[in-house]
Amino acid sequence: MTRHPDICPNSDLVIFDCSGVLVDRELIACRTDAACLTEIGISISAEEIMDRYLGLSTTAMFADLEIRYGRKLPADLGDTLRHRTAAAFRSELKATAGIEAALDMLACKACVASSNGPARLRHSLSVSACFAAWIRTFSVRRRFRAAIRRRIWSCSPPAAWVQRRKRAW
Repeated sequence: MTRHPDICPNSDLVIFDCSGVLVDRELIACRTDAACLTEIGISISAEEIMDRYLGLSTTAMFADLEIRYGRKLPADLGDTLRHRTAAAFRSELKATAGIEAALDMLACKACVASSNGPARLRHSLSVSACFAAWIRTFSVRRRFRAAIRRRIWSCSPPAAWVQRRKRAW
Protein backbone atom coordinates (compact mmCIF):
# COMPACT_ATOMS: atom_id res chain seq x y z
CA MET A 1 0.00 0.00 0.00
CA THR A 2 1.26 3.47 -0.85
CA ARG A 3 1.65 6.05 1.88
CA HIS A 4 -0.19 9.31 1.18
CA PRO A 5 1.47 12.42 2.64
CA ASP A 6 -1.69 14.44 1.99
CA ILE A 7 -3.72 12.38 4.50
CA CYS A 8 -2.14 14.02 7.55
CA PRO A 9 0.06 16.79 6.07
CA ASN A 10 0.35 18.91 9.22
CA SER A 11 0.53 16.11 11.76
CA ASP A 12 3.36 14.08 13.15
CA LEU A 13 1.05 11.71 14.97
CA VAL A 14 -2.54 10.47 14.70
CA ILE A 15 -4.11 9.01 17.83
CA PHE A 16 -6.88 6.48 17.24
CA ASP A 17 -9.48 5.39 19.72
CA CYS A 18 -9.62 1.61 19.93
CA SER A 19 -13.27 0.69 20.44
CA GLY A 20 -15.43 1.56 17.48
CA VAL A 21 -12.51 2.84 15.41
CA LEU A 22 -9.87 0.12 15.21
CA VAL A 23 -12.05 -2.77 16.36
CA ASP A 24 -15.80 -3.13 16.40
CA ARG A 25 -16.49 -3.94 20.07
CA GLU A 26 -19.65 -1.99 20.79
CA LEU A 27 -22.17 -4.06 18.84
CA ILE A 28 -20.78 -7.32 20.25
CA ALA A 29 -20.99 -5.99 23.81
CA CYS A 30 -24.52 -4.63 23.31
CA ARG A 31 -25.72 -7.93 21.81
CA THR A 32 -24.26 -9.79 24.78
CA ASP A 33 -25.89 -7.37 27.24
CA ALA A 34 -29.26 -7.74 25.49
CA ALA A 35 -29.05 -11.55 25.56
CA CYS A 36 -28.16 -11.65 29.28
CA LEU A 37 -30.90 -9.18 30.18
CA THR A 38 -33.49 -11.08 28.14
CA GLU A 39 -32.57 -14.25 30.06
CA ILE A 40 -33.54 -12.55 33.32
CA GLY A 41 -36.82 -11.22 31.91
CA ILE A 42 -35.83 -7.76 30.71
CA SER A 43 -36.69 -7.60 27.04
CA ILE A 44 -34.36 -5.06 25.44
CA SER A 45 -32.63 -4.99 22.06
CA ALA A 46 -28.95 -4.49 21.35
CA GLU A 47 -29.91 -1.33 19.44
CA GLU A 48 -31.71 0.12 22.45
CA ILE A 49 -28.74 -0.68 24.69
CA MET A 50 -26.44 1.02 22.18
CA ASP A 51 -28.67 4.10 21.93
CA ARG A 52 -29.37 4.41 25.62
CA TYR A 53 -26.28 3.11 27.44
CA LEU A 54 -23.24 3.26 25.14
CA GLY A 55 -20.56 5.25 26.93
CA LEU A 56 -22.06 4.73 30.38
CA SER A 57 -20.63 2.48 33.03
CA THR A 58 -22.24 -0.87 33.76
CA THR A 59 -23.18 0.50 37.18
CA ALA A 60 -25.07 3.42 35.59
CA MET A 61 -26.79 1.08 33.12
CA PHE A 62 -27.85 -1.28 35.90
CA ALA A 63 -29.17 1.61 38.02
CA ASP A 64 -31.28 2.89 35.12
CA LEU A 65 -32.58 -0.60 34.30
CA GLU A 66 -33.60 -1.15 37.92
CA ILE A 67 -35.55 2.13 37.90
CA ARG A 68 -37.14 1.53 34.48
CA TYR A 69 -38.17 -2.05 35.20
CA GLY A 70 -38.93 -1.56 38.90
CA ARG A 71 -36.89 -4.46 40.17
CA LYS A 72 -33.48 -5.36 41.51
CA LEU A 73 -31.05 -7.00 39.09
CA PRO A 74 -29.25 -10.21 40.15
CA ALA A 75 -26.10 -9.55 42.16
CA ASP A 76 -24.00 -11.69 39.81
CA LEU A 77 -25.22 -10.00 36.60
CA GLY A 78 -22.06 -7.90 36.28
CA ASP A 79 -19.83 -10.97 36.46
CA THR A 80 -22.05 -12.84 34.01
CA LEU A 81 -21.87 -9.96 31.52
CA ARG A 82 -18.08 -9.69 31.87
CA HIS A 83 -17.54 -13.42 31.25
CA ARG A 84 -19.95 -13.64 28.33
CA THR A 85 -18.67 -10.45 26.73
CA ALA A 86 -15.07 -11.68 27.00
CA ALA A 87 -16.08 -14.97 25.37
CA ALA A 88 -17.91 -13.13 22.59
CA PHE A 89 -14.88 -10.91 21.99
CA ARG A 90 -12.61 -13.95 21.77
CA SER A 91 -14.78 -15.49 19.06
CA GLU A 92 -16.21 -12.47 17.19
CA LEU A 93 -13.93 -9.45 17.57
CA LYS A 94 -12.29 -8.25 14.37
CA ALA A 95 -10.72 -5.14 12.94
CA THR A 96 -13.14 -2.48 11.72
CA ALA A 97 -13.73 -2.77 7.98
CA GLY A 98 -11.21 -0.71 6.03
CA ILE A 99 -9.02 0.28 8.98
CA GLU A 100 -6.02 -1.79 7.90
CA ALA A 101 -5.89 -0.08 4.48
CA ALA A 102 -6.36 3.32 6.10
CA LEU A 103 -3.47 2.72 8.52
CA ASP A 104 -1.24 1.58 5.67
CA MET A 105 -1.84 4.87 3.85
CA LEU A 106 -0.86 7.12 6.77
CA ALA A 107 2.37 8.97 6.19
CA CYS A 108 2.69 9.96 9.85
CA LYS A 109 3.07 7.93 13.03
CA ALA A 110 -0.01 6.51 14.71
CA CYS A 111 -0.87 5.19 18.13
CA VAL A 112 -3.93 4.06 20.01
CA ALA A 113 -5.62 5.51 23.08
CA SER A 114 -8.24 3.71 25.09
CA SER A 115 -9.99 3.87 28.41
CA ASN A 116 -9.84 0.07 28.52
CA GLY A 117 -7.31 -1.61 30.77
CA PRO A 118 -4.07 -3.00 29.30
CA ALA A 119 -5.26 -6.64 29.12
CA ARG A 120 -8.46 -5.78 27.25
CA LEU A 121 -6.57 -3.39 24.95
CA ARG A 122 -3.94 -6.03 24.15
CA HIS A 123 -6.68 -8.51 23.28
CA SER A 124 -8.45 -5.98 21.07
CA LEU A 125 -5.27 -5.21 19.20
CA SER A 126 -4.40 -8.88 18.75
CA VAL A 127 -7.22 -9.37 16.21
CA SER A 128 -5.18 -7.96 13.32
CA ALA A 129 -1.52 -8.16 12.35
CA CYS A 130 -1.60 -4.47 11.40
CA PHE A 131 -1.96 -3.62 15.11
CA ALA A 132 1.11 -5.64 16.14
CA ALA A 133 3.22 -2.54 16.78
CA TRP A 134 0.64 -1.36 19.31
CA ILE A 135 0.48 -4.56 21.35
CA ARG A 136 3.06 -3.17 23.80
CA THR A 137 0.71 -1.13 25.91
CA PHE A 138 1.48 1.78 28.15
CA SER A 139 -0.89 2.40 31.01
CA VAL A 140 -1.42 6.05 31.77
CA ARG A 141 -3.55 5.01 34.72
CA ARG A 142 -0.68 3.19 36.34
CA ARG A 143 2.09 5.73 35.74
CA PHE A 144 0.28 9.03 35.99
CA ARG A 145 -2.60 8.26 38.35
CA ALA A 146 -1.82 11.22 40.63
CA ALA A 147 -1.46 13.60 37.68
CA ILE A 148 -4.78 12.46 36.27
CA ARG A 149 -6.51 12.94 39.61
CA ARG A 150 -5.18 16.48 39.81
CA ARG A 151 -5.89 17.01 36.09
CA ILE A 152 -2.40 18.40 35.55
CA TRP A 153 -2.50 17.47 31.90
CA SER A 154 -5.48 16.88 29.72
CA CYS A 155 -4.51 16.57 26.06
CA SER A 156 -0.77 16.14 26.02
CA PRO A 157 1.20 13.50 27.86
CA PRO A 158 4.09 14.62 30.06
CA ALA A 159 7.24 15.53 28.11
CA ALA A 160 9.27 12.70 29.70
CA TRP A 161 6.80 10.15 28.38
CA VAL A 162 6.85 11.68 24.89
CA GLN A 163 10.65 11.50 24.81
CA ARG A 164 10.65 7.84 25.85
CA ARG A 165 8.02 6.97 23.23
CA LYS A 166 9.91 8.80 20.45
CA ARG A 167 12.83 6.46 21.00
CA ALA A 168 10.46 3.49 20.72
CA TRP A 169 9.01 4.71 17.40
